[in-house]
Amino acid sequence: MDTTLTVAAVALLLLPGWALWIRMVGARPSQEVALSGLPFALALAMVALHLCAYASLNLFVALWLLAGAAAAYSLYRQRPALRFDRTLLVLAALAAAIRFAPALVEEFPPGWDPYFHLLVSRLVEEQWAHVITLSPFEDIRIRYPTGTHLLLGLITGCTGASRYSVFQTLLVLFGSLSCLQVYAWVHAATDNRRWALYALAAYGFLAVLGSLGYYSWGGLPNLLGMYLLAGCLTIVAQRDA
Repeated sequence: MDTTLTVAAVALLLLPGWALWIRMVGARPSQEVALSGLPFALALAMVALHLCAYASLNLFVALWLLAGAAAAYSLYRQRPALRFDRTLLVLAALAAAIRFAPALVEEFPPGWDPYFHLLVSRLVEEQWAHVITLSPFEDIRIRYPTGTHLLLGLITGCTGASRYSVFQTLLVLFGSLSCLQVYAWVHAATDNRRWALYALAAYGFLAVLGSLGYYSWGGLPNLLGMYLLAGCLTIVAQRDA
């Protein structure tokens, strides 16, 4: 249930930005262009979340619920025609399955990195806004970007899900979406769908560092940063095509 709640929360988080992206690119985007709208949507949501958190996360929740309703209406009116390659869907589903499988049976995320991030996200959840120190646990100023922690605290606070499950689900969800983004990136750079499918398969099933390895050490902020970078490079390649 926690996994389902987290995936639903991320879908709502991405909906406004993705709807805006579809409106900008037209009602019949290719599957590669449609996929590039997801990192764009994440970046937009994270910027809005960061700005609203200076006041309260309640401000973001209110604004994003309104934006989500407007986005749903826009997509309903526009009815974008999307067709995805069957081989792409099969490879993406398999890559997602091997990432989600351990997260569904493990109660706590493995590795050393998650527990610092979970501590900060707990403080965010308690204060429901930006935090700048680890107080009351330690009198230490936080010198680390806190966007991921805001996201964790927001989803945990809004869904009531376990913060450990939320962390694991975000890790494997964006790990899975990264596989799709690698496909879109390579396709945009080479204009060759077969090479793009090979790249997805290599990244999804063979690569450890920067791919499967994220689950072993829990580098969620790093993963989100790489996902956004891949999205930026994809959009640049699509513009140059």
